[in-house]
Amino acid sequence: MKFSCKARKALTALLVIVLTSCGGGGGSGGGGGGGSSAAEFLYVSNFSAGNISMFGVNDSTGTLSLLAESPVAATAPAYSIATDPVGTFAYGASSVGNQVNAYAIDASTGELSALSYGPYFSGLGQVAITVDPAGKWVLTANQGSNNVSVFAIASSGALTEVPGSPFDAGTTPWAITVDAKSQYAFVANAGSNNVSVFTVNASTGVLTPVAGSPFATTGAHPQSLAVDPAGNFLYSADFSASDVSIFAIDATTGALKLIGSAQHQGAWSIAIESTGHYAYVATGLSVEVYGIDSSTGALTDFGAAPAPANSRAVFVATNLAGTLVFALDNTGNAVNVYNISGTNGSLSLASGSPFGLESPPPALGLGPTSLAVWH
Repeated sequence: MKFSCKARKALTALLVIVLTSCGGGGGSGGGGGGGSSAAEFLYVSNFSAGNISMFGVNDSTGTLSLLAESPVAATAPAYSIATDPVGTFAYGASSVGNQVNAYAIDASTGELSALSYGPYFSGLGQVAITVDPAGKWVLTANQGSNNVSVFAIASSGALTEVPGSPFDAGTTPWAITVDAKSQYAFVANAGSNNVSVFTVNASTGVLTPVAGSPFATTGAHPQSLAVDPAGNFLYSADFSASDVSIFAIDATTGALKLIGSAQHQGAWSIAIESTGHYAYVATGLSVEVYGIDSSTGALTDFGAAPAPANSRAVFVATNLAGTLVFALDNTGNAVNVYNISGTNGSLSLASGSPFGLESPPPALGLGPTSLAVWH
């Protein structure tokens, strides 16, 4: 299944899932409202509606429950949303406002509230945002200006753009991620069909292109990236080619070596669970399950997960424990949650799926474009 660039933007935007958990506590119940005792919270950016849906996550069963104040109005319609690793702050990238907005996370309830700082302007058309695993930097992919912005995070959640930002990338940067050690930043350039790689200065946040960057993908329109937990391999979901490019990462330099690809019916988004044994790809219809060879990085197709009727999986993410997969359905205005088998990585729908983004269901589409889980 292939779509024009215009259709791709209208249907998917960029979907990012951020999973957050506060310490201790049991999972949330199946009902809506009234706060949450969940150890994890999930946030969905509804771009068309200009708000953010908030859920408590029962990390044992995968059941979601809407938080009492959900949805919360976004400071500006967010195309992508991310949380810091501590779960103190969330950041939304607005492609229409060309800005980044900051939110505080209530550690007890998971509710978001807009911070008075900002907005922060840098680059044009921010479609992707991430926070590095060290919790020091916010990075955005700016598809309208073909560059990447980097901001330092203060203890208050306020942002300061680092020297030299924004940094040149390829054409139409559409996704961005950072490896687990916060050493390298990877940017998927949907317009030039390649991946830019930068070293991240741990003290200043300044990005420096690695030798040989950018690196060509096997297929056209890369729009989602995932790095395995060990930092050995990078996977790129190439939308127009419906394939996944597989790269080996040089641990010393960050340079990429294309070592293969995996072809399927669609490649909208990719996520890897915490053990690094399995990858999950949103095909635009369902979620495909792949086994990962830890030695070679090769992918073995294990087949599609079950899906509710008429659902469209356009974005996937996993929780920190590697027990749940979240699939965003942008036409059904819902999230499907899957339990991951510890035996073979297969997926089974969590009871209650799909979970609507609003209650009662909205009369019009919400245009969900990003999902984030706070750990």
